[in-house]
This record gives sequence, C-alpha cells and structure tokens, in this order.
Amino acid sequence: MKKLFCFFFSVLFFVSGVCLKAQERGQVLADTLLAAYTAGQVANLYSQAGLPPSVINVEYGIEEYKITYQTIDADGSPTFATGLLVLPVNPTCPLPLGVYNHGTFTDYASMPSNLGQEHMIGVSYATTGYVGVLPDLVGYGDSPGFPNYQHARSTGTANVDMLRAARLFCQQKGIDLNGQIFITGYSQGGHSAMSAHRELELYYSDEFTVTACAPLSGAYDMSGTQTDFVFSDNHYEGNVYLGFIIMAFKEIYPNLLPWSFSEVFLPPYDTILYNRLTAFTTPLGELNGMLPTDPHLLMQPDLLEAFLSDPNHPFRQVLRDNDVYDWAPTAPVQMGYCEGDSSIYYQNAILARNTFIANGATNIQAVSRGAAFGHGECILPAILAAKNWFDSLKETCGQTGIEQSITSGETNLQVYPNPMAVNTTFMLNLPDKVMTKIDIYDMAGRLVKSFPRVNVQQYTINKDGLAPGIYLAQVTADRTYRIKLVVN
Repeated sequence: MKKLFCFFFSVLFFVSGVCLKAQERGQVLADTLLAAYTAGQVANLYSQAGLPPSVINVEYGIEEYKITYQTIDADGSPTFATGLLVLPVNPTCPLPLGVYNHGTFTDYASMPSNLGQEHMIGVSYATTGYVGVLPDLVGYGDSPGFPNYQHARSTGTANVDMLRAARLFCQQKGIDLNGQIFITGYSQGGHSAMSAHRELELYYSDEFTVTACAPLSGAYDMSGTQTDFVFSDNHYEGNVYLGFIIMAFKEIYPNLLPWSFSEVFLPPYDTILYNRLTAFTTPLGELNGMLPTDPHLLMQPDLLEAFLSDPNHPFRQVLRDNDVYDWAPTAPVQMGYCEGDSSIYYQNAILARNTFIANGATNIQAVSRGAAFGHGECILPAILAAKNWFDSLKETCGQTGIEQSITSGETNLQVYPNPMAVNTTFMLNLPDKVMTKIDIYDMAGRLVKSFPRVNVQQYTINKDGLAPGIYLAQVTADRTYRIKLVVN
C-alpha cells in the first residue's frame, strides 16, 4: 500500500511539473477523516484505559484526520509526508497548536496517521481545546524512502511543514488559531521535539513563535552522553535503536558511512535488522527481542573499536551533526526524564539544561518524573506533566492559561500555583462553606498525603513528601472536588 501511494504521488508531481519551492512547503495534498468521537465517547476511551476523569478534562468531541503534505527530505529535495491532525468539534475559542512527536516504532501500523497507540495523546489535546498535531515524519507513514530516524534537520522541517499544513487545514475547516505553539514528544519524540523547537527558532522565527517546549526522555547528546551510556557495559535494552539509526544515517550520509550492513553488524543480526527494518512491519519490542542485549555482540568488533576510540570517527561525526543540546532556546523549555531509564540516559537532559543556561537561555528546567521509573514507566507521568504545564500557559476564551489552571474546570475551588514548586493554596469560593479534608493520591490511586481536619476556606500545603510528578487532589467540602495537581 505504501509503495502504491508513493508511486501515485510521484506520478502526480511529475505530470503536474510540481517543483516544491519554499513557499509551497506545507501545502495539503490529501486529507482523510479517520475517526470521530463525541465528548462522551472520548471520556469512555480514557475510562477504559484506567485514567481517572480528572486527568483529562474532556470538553469537546474530536475528529481525527490523516493529512498528506509537502515537505523536504534530508538533502533538501522535495518530498511529502503524512501525519495526524486531531480537531475539537465546534470549539468556542481560537485554539493553540499542540504538537506531539512519536516515539520509536519499527512498523507502519504504529504511526500516528494509522491511529497507532499514541494517537490518543492527540485526542487528549484536542478534547481539551488544542489542535493536536502529530507528524509521522519523513520516511514514515506514507512518505517515501527509509525513515529519517533521529535526523535533526529533516525532523525539524517536517514539523515546520506540518504546522503550516495544520494552519491551512484549520482555515479550511473554519477553526481559528490563537498563535500559540506547544511542542512535546517522548523518547525519539523527545529528540524530535527539541529538533523542531530549534528549527523553528533558528530558521522560522519570522513565521512561528514557540510558546513552550517539553522534550521528554530524549537523546539530545547522541555523540557523547548517549553513546557512552550504550557502550558503558555489556547490557543495553535498546539495541534495535543502534540498527535503526545506523541504517537511517547510511541513507542520509552515504559518503561518510560507506560500509555495507554486513560490515557493520555481525551475522545473523545484519540480515535480521536489514530485512525487518526495510519491511517495517515488525513491532519494536518483537524486533528488539531478536537481538542480543550486549551491544558488543551486535557490531563488528574492529569497526566498533575504531568508533569508540576515535572522537572523529565518521559514525561519531554524523551523531554529532544531530546533537540538539548546544544552542540557546528563547521559549521556555521543561525537559522530563526518569533516572531509572535504561534506554535513554537521563543525563542527556541534565547536560542540555546546563548547556542552554550556559549559552544564555532562561526559563529552562529538567525535571525528574520518577527516580525509579524505567523507560516505559516514565511515559505516562512525563506526558501528563508536559500537558499540564502547557495547560497552565494556554490562552483560551480571553483567559490566560494560569487562570484556567487555577480553576482546573471547577468554578468554586481554586488551586494555585499549579504546578507547585514549593507550596500551593486551595481556596473554596463559597462564603458559607469550608473545606473539611484534602487528600492527595498518586497516579496509581495510592493515598500519599492527607489533611483530615482543614475546616477553612483557604489552606496552603507544601510539597514535603511529594516527589515530582502528577497527583490527584481530592477536596471534601460542599461536595467532592477532584483536581489534577502537578509537583515540580
């Protein structure tokens, strides 16, 4: 199907004499409505996923569209890419764009535009008053060629052009935008989010203004921090990443990386990786299970030794070309990570934060989302914390995000500041009522802190005993209030 789709558009470009000039990038070539849900159906989806109603404040029904748009490849040549746009139905105000970049996948079915598992992240944005923008990226989805995995510049331009396509599509649908752009992504998506933010600020600042960026568990220093981590001992849980990135970079940098696949990888893994990644139908976990856990048993020893001992080895050069930590963001950045992550070393975020600040950037944070969490366990708290941070900055219906974050959908109870840095205050806006109890639950539903005899209209708590993360605050007053509370 992908080959037929690519052939069709290649013929279309040829017959039409299409030449993708800079101003033509971002044009929508095709769109397809994939799914539509009422607000009630969205709430049921999240209930079935085991998420409490307070985590996602469902406001709108949504529609999910697959779009095909014009963009450029790694060498600047014209191509097209696909992605998923998730729109709220009948929004009452101008909307921000909420961009989510997907994690590492090795099969077409998992792509956002194929309604893979991460499409629900786009739904969570749209149902709360964003336009969800989920790029497949170049080489993924229906885009021709091999995926440009972890390639910073083409990832950035694919994001730029999908934002252009999103604006055009929203205009066609009569949806007004408020100019705000929020960018996030997890794992590969963390690197992608940082790449997109850098691309937008360094090269497209006259067209777009990033409001905030939350890269999550990304390898921002691939050439140093992440490489040293992968080869630091004889066990690494993500050796499929090595095969994926080398195969992608061999396509993008053929002159720097002239080796054949069998000259890079030991048998039978050279054949397994090449065949499976070329077909792109094997899920990530399944493919990773076909590989040894020791990266030293995956690669040809002479080439590996040369790479590890030479800071200017061609492999090191192409990795360095795609590092995204050494610049100075203008928009606020809040990186999320987990110290127990054995796939992406959390020190990537610490290095990026320190380098950004040394380069003169302000409003830079690197926040732990769970010291004991592994790469998979970190996903939910990191993504929810990023969303909540964006909600606190979002402008809707004439209110600033801070005002909306305070109310969190409630008119009688205010919680501020939220996220909480040191203290936060609960205020009940009912003259003849008081709060009698405040309970704080973690995302697993465990009671972690309780204030049983409050009996006041305003009460301030501190974060002692609360690790950074997302919690559910349950307040007993004239009725029970449940509000999402974020601790930084």
